[in-house]
Amino acid sequence: MTAQLGFRYVTFQVGNITELCTALKEKGVKFSIPETELMPGLKIAMVKDPDGNTVEFVQRND
Repeated sequence: MTAQLGFRYVTFQVGNITELCTALKEKGVKFSIPETELMPGLKIAMVKDPDGNTVEFVQRND
């Protein structure tokens, strides 16, 4: 079933995505998208929370 109520996707802007991803990996968190540089100055990573919601982390270096 694809229809669901509530938030299913949330994005957090972070200051140091590499440190965050390292800490999450050490806790056993699995990434749906590992730390990836989309373009110079823009990195993302995505995980699923225990309820299946997508959590995106974004770092912009302006």
